[in-house]
Amino acid sequence: MSRKAWPLAYATYWHNESPRTSQRNVLLALGEPGVLLLAALGGNRAGKSKLLSDWLTANGLGSDFTIRDKIAGPIQPVQRWLARNGYPASMIPPGPWRVWVGSPTFAAAVEQIRPHLAASAPIGTKFLSWDDTRSQAEARFPNGGVLVSKAYKQYDMDPQSWEGANVRVIGLDEQPNSRDNLSAAFSRLVDQRGKCMIALTHLRGPGDWFAREI
Repeated sequence: MSRKAWPLAYATYWHNESPRTSQRNVLLALGEPGVLLLAALGGNRAGKSKLLSDWLTANGLGSDFTIRDKIAGPIQPVQRWLARNGYPASMIPPGPWRVWVGSPTFAAAVEQIRPHLAASAPIGTKFLSWDDTRSQAEARFPNGGVLVSKAYKQYDMDPQSWEGANVRVIGLDEQPNSRDNLSAAFSRLVDQRGKCMIALTHLRGPGDWFAREI
């Protein structure tokens, strides 16, 4: 099995006992049944976007995503990813699904989260409008899962652009511009009882709405 073809199967996260900091353990909370929102806080280059991208890809593919290797036989990259990092098998539901990721703007998505998402995606993924700095984009996985790249500025200009979809999970790369935008994201998760993860370096100060409420 090729690392380039199935990168998620090889993703391994750092963990330090002392001082107690961990990239790996951040996602454990998302395996708990009562958790709706996880905020992963850290500085630049801490690995937040990588972690967010892998989690979104795993959910888009589903825990039972299987490939047929001529030599090794059936291989399940998502299951290997879970086992490699000590995550419970129940953390990722089976079956392909639609997932979303939000960014401050489409231009920011092209520069920041989309390269990480492309690096997490398996061979056979089709990218639509992926390098377009003015529109949302899609990554269509080989088993039918779809990841949609959206923008907070898109919501600010047209709130309906964040309506109507039935989404398994949503990842937010940096914080939304408003509580209304975050609520719109949550509303998309109701049917699947989905979860949301925000990866951010919080720079707006204690008076910001996110610092007060989240």
